[in-house]
Amino acid sequence: GLASLRYRFTPKFSASIRGEFYMDNDGILSGVMTDKAGKQTGLKAFGITAGFEVRPVSMAYFRMEARYLSADKDQEVFIVDGKPKNTRFEAISNVGIEF
Repeated sequence: GLASLRYRFTPKFSASIRGEFYMDNDGILSGVMTDKAGKQTGLKAFGITAGFEVRPVSMAYFRMEARYLSADKDQEVFIVDGKPKNTRFEAISNVGIEF
């Protein structure tokens, strides 16, 4: 599931928030993995992303986003500082041109 909201303060500034939920208990799409308890399972995770966008001109933008991802407590699917974890935080910035 996915839910997304965006609010445009002015034509040049906007903010957004997105929440997502993923549950593939049988591993049909995510593949099967062995969790910390030794059980074979598919990926169960959720995430939330918040962002801010600036459009200096109508066809270009600069965007900054922060994202938090979390898998089931027994699924350590992320590597953070060389160690397996079930959560991950990341910050992203990008520039785009539309034509």
